[in-house]
Amino acid sequence: MEVVQVLHMYKGAGETSYAKNSKVQSKIISITKTVIEEAIIELLCKNLPESMGIADLGCSPGPNTLTVIR
Repeated sequence: MEVVQVLHMYKGAGETSYAKNSKVQSKIISITKTVIEEAIIELLCKNLPESMGIADLGCSPGPNTLTVIR
């Protein structure tokens, strides 16, 4: 199965919405959480920036949107 087929967004609202059908994306976020945290800690240990920007470049609302930033 191609990645494009697995990670595509579901169109629709309600039971067919992305928010209700994004379990694969949620699992990937969960798997990569430790790697992201370690990268941020390493960055902060090397130098303490005045600020750090975080961007969610996705285009869908739902539970995954804030999970990464949290």
